[in-house]
Amino acid sequence: MKTDASSSVGPKRAKQLLIVDDEPDVRLLLKDCLTSFGFAVSTAKDGSEGLRLIKTLSPDGVILDYQLPDLLGLDVLRLARAHGYQQPIIIVSGRLSEREMRDATRLGAAAVVRKPFQIAELEGILATLVGPAESPS
Repeated sequence: MKTDASSSVGPKRAKQLLIVDDEPDVRLLLKDCLTSFGFAVSTAKDGSEGLRLIKTLSPDGVILDYQLPDLLGLDVLRLARAHGYQQPIIIVSGRLSEREMRDATRLGAAAVVRKPFQIAELEGILATLVGPAESPS
């Protein structure tokens, strides 16, 4: 009996990303773009909600704004790492000094991206750090 090789591969699972940004328009734009690439996307409006979702969802990657209303992105990064979260965290900001960029990298940021950025730039970073939007389950 001949079998189809593709049938031995299980269904694909969309990789889960979390966007933590206090600007509703940025969250919506990123969610729409990343969903169109095939990612499953959740969002958080501040650092506290972001930490809660990191703990409960354990996403495949996080896009984290540096300047949040309740915590700095570096604080969220530090706390997430302290709780054992090891997936890529990408810091985005329009106002990072060179020192802050070095601090983010030292604390475990997988990448630091300055706003404004091109979606293609973010897509390339995600492809490198997280891999394709879908993976075998």
